[in-house]
Amino acid sequence: MTKRAGSRRSLSSVLLRYPPSLDELSAAIQSELAALANIDAFYQSKRYCLESWSGSRADKDRLLAQIDLCSKRDRERHLSHLTELRERLLDLQTFLDRETVH
Repeated sequence: MTKRAGSRRSLSSVLLRYPPSLDELSAAIQSELAALANIDAFYQSKRYCLESWSGSRADKDRLLAQIDLCSKRDRERHLSHLTELRERLLDLQTFLDRETVH
């Protein structure tokens, strides 16, 4: 099993379980943030290499646009997961608040 597949499986279990534990949500959020940081570092490296390349400005601009498009595509899924996790975290906070009141 790849790290990515394991990450998806654990995220799915957190998103499907209600209410998820705070530890599960925290771990899932950290996993998504780490994935975003890795994506950002990967594409920043690509941009750096592209800038030091001796190709024409037009070629660099075309390739930079492709890099930016791929970066956006790769980030979207993780940003979507973070939104879901944030909603779950707010739901959990509401649930815990109700439990302490009653």
